[in-house]
Amino acid sequence: MSANRIQHVYGILNGTCNYILSRMTYDGLDFDEALRQATELGFAETPPDLDIEGHDTAHKCQIIASLCFSTEVDLESIHVEGITKVTHADVAYAREMGYLIKLLAVVGDEGEDISARVHPTLVPEDHLLASVRNEFNAVYVQSDVADATLYYGRGAGRMPTASAVVADIVDISRRDGAPASPPFVYANKRPLRDIGQTEGRFYLRLTTLDKPGVLGRVCTILGNHGVSIASCIQKEEHEVKPVHVVLMTHETKESALRAALAEIDGLDFIREETHILRVLS
Repeated sequence: MSANRIQHVYGILNGTCNYILSRMTYDGLDFDEALRQATELGFAETPPDLDIEGHDTAHKCQIIASLCFSTEVDLESIHVEGITKVTHADVAYAREMGYLIKLLAVVGDEGEDISARVHPTLVPEDHLLASVRNEFNAVYVQSDVADATLYYGRGAGRMPTASAVVADIVDISRRDGAPASPPFVYANKRPLRDIGQTEGRFYLRLTTLDKPGVLGRVCTILGNHGVSIASCIQKEEHEVKPVHVVLMTHETKESALRAALAEIDGLDFIREETHILRVLS
């Protein structure tokens, strides 16, 4: 890629998380059962927190961002969300709207600054990354000359890990007696864009009492903050138990959406904090 300027990178970088989400998507498992399977197969670490909370992916996101833009990236400044809050209902709603949920590392050239973040993301089902299943990983690169390229392979398990370790040992052995490689030098000092300043589309799952006027009040608050709705799903009807209302927004700034949801989640008919997922456009 040396002839290219990297524009964006989207990476499925943790085989454990991708396996769990695949089993939730194709087998209808809930999160805990899918995690148990991943552990039995040796994909998940013990304990699995580094994987499922997104921190392993964040480490790789930091490296990719540094290599792509030759700038130092502070790991603690990377916004990180894991997959523990993704429910089977989210997976089902996403598929109904034509998306699959993947844990992505997102790296991008934003002009004077760069983006580097990790979170579950709704990926269109016709996107190349949507076809990456189970313990496989993939890095999708958008660049100015080569356009879109994909790098794909197993990302978890004893043998793929052993292959990577042996490759490092061989690389070290080949340097025996050779001059030491010069240290990596950062060419730029570019700030990391705050997550609140990012723009995109969002999936919202509200848990609310089924009362007249609920959707109207929610949409009014969103509109007051400049957030417009692209689509809505509300199937259940129950006078006593809470129901789900799923909204898909048009493109908006995340800080505006967060301000709206802080107001919405304080309404008397909202029963849980609104669940948010970002959408890969």
